[in-house]
Amino acid sequence: DITVRQRAEDAVRENEERLRSIVDHAPFGAHLYELQPDGRLLLQAANTSADEILHLDHRPLLGRELLEAFPGLRGTDIPETYRQVVTTGQSYHRAQFVYSAGTISGAFDVHALPIGRQRVVVFFVDVTERQRAEIALRRSEERFRLLFNSGNDSVFVYSVSTAGVPGMITQVNDVACQLLGYSREELLARGPHEISSPESLARLPAVFAQLRTCRNALFEAELLTKDGRHVPVEINARVFELEGQPTVLSVVRDISER
Repeated sequence: DITVRQRAEDAVRENEERLRSIVDHAPFGAHLYELQPDGRLLLQAANTSADEILHLDHRPLLGRELLEAFPGLRGTDIPETYRQVVTTGQSYHRAQFVYSAGTISGAFDVHALPIGRQRVVVFFVDVTERQRAEIALRRSEERFRLLFNSGNDSVFVYSVSTAGVPGMITQVNDVACQLLGYSREELLARGPHEISSPESLARLPAVFAQLRTCRNALFEAELLTKDGRHVPVEINARVFELEGQPTVLSVVRDISER
C-alpha cells in the first residue's frame, strides 16, 4: 500500500506548481543558469515574466550558453560575475545595467543568487522608464541651476520660522555669494539679521509684517559683506509654498551705481 507516499508526492507536486505559478507571474524576470565543468553557463529556465519584460520567447534559448543566448553581455563582467556567485556563494546586485542587443534594449536592476549546486538564479527588473525619468530630472535640475546662477541679481531663499518670519537661508545663487563675499556654505544657515546693516535691522520687523499680510514686499536696505562693507540694495521678497512649507524668495539687486 503506497497511499501515504502517493499523497506526499501529490502534495509536493502541488507545492511545486504553486511556487512555479508564483514565480512565473512575479513582477520580475528570472533566469536560471547552471555552471558546467568547462566554465560555460547554460540557461536552464526562465519565468513567464522574463518573456514579457524582454519581449522574447525564451524556449528556443533554453540549453544555450549565456553569451549565445544574450550576446549583448559579451565584453561585460556579467559572465564572470555569475560564475563567482556560483563558486563563492556570494550574491550580487547591480543597479541600472544597460543592455542593448537584438530586440532587447533597456536598463535593468539585476540580482544574482546562488541556488543549489552549480546554479545561479538571476532576477531582473526593467528600470528603463525610471532611468529616463532620472535623466530628465537631472537635466531639469541642471537647467534650473544654470538659470538660477546666471542672472544679474542675487537670489536668497529663506525658510519661514514658527513666528511666520524669514528664518535661515536655505539656498543662494553665485551672484549672492559674489555680492557679499561669502562662500555658499558660509551663507547657508545664516539669517537676514546676520547679513543686514545696523540701519536696516530696524526696518526688518515692518518688512516681516508686510510679508505676513501681503506675502510680498519691495524695499531698499543695506547688506553687510563679509569684510564689513555696506552695500545698498533693492529687495523684492515674496512668500510661496515649497514642498508644502512656506518659503521666502528674495531677489536682491545691487543699486550702488544708482
